[in-house]
Order: sequence, then structure tokens, then C-alpha cells
Amino acid sequence: MTQLLQRLMVALFVAGLSVSALAQDIWTGGVGMEEREFAPDRNTRIQFFVDGGSYLADLHYVLYDEQGMRMHEGTADGPWLLVDLPAGTYSIKATRDETGETQSTRFFREGGRKTVIGLKFDR
Repeated sequence: MTQLLQRLMVALFVAGLSVSALAQDIWTGGVGMEEREFAPDRNTRIQFFVDGGSYLADLHYVLYDEQGMRMHEGTADGPWLLVDLPAGTYSIKATRDETGETQSTRFFREGGRKTVIGLKFDR
């Protein structure tokens, strides 16, 4: 039984590393139509915007896996955060530096489909 538990723990650890490694291939940007047009192709897009639709940039974000483990953290250079994620449940939390407002959401990434998530902030 102990060997089985050890193998399971190693498998979970390796699976966690592979998900985190995928999260390292994150692109942020999307300031202006041209930059959005040439953005890399990823299966997940997270958009930051204010109530009324204007895009936001320079937000601090943290991307979490289903267990709440931090996968990636950074500052969004533009209103789009693009990443390839395997199917599963994730959450994203972003903070607007100028106001301190924080928004978050949990989302499911379905295999074979593109996922678009939006975080809406107050004006």
C-alpha cells in the first residue's frame, strides 16, 4: 500500500509540474487592433475591461489550478492574457493597481474548444 501511495504522489507531483510548465507559455498584450491581430494562438483568453467595455492593462494577476495552487503570476501588459491550458478547472484573480480593486473568477476549460473569460472592473 505504501508503494502505491508513493507512486500516486509522484504522479500527482509530475502532473502538477506539467500543468505549471504549460502555464509558463503566457502572452499578455493586445493594446491596439494590430497587436491583437498578431497575438499568438492559445486555447484560453482572459480579458480585462471596465464596466462599459474599455480594455484595461497593467493589472497584477494570479492564475490558479483546480487545487488552488498558484500556476503563474505577473503583470498584464495589455487587456489580454493568452495561455494554453489542458482541460480542467482554473481560477484567475487580478488587481487593478490604480484603484486596488480585485476581481476573480473560476472557470472550466473544455478540451477541444477555445475558452474566453472576462474580468470586469468598475470605472
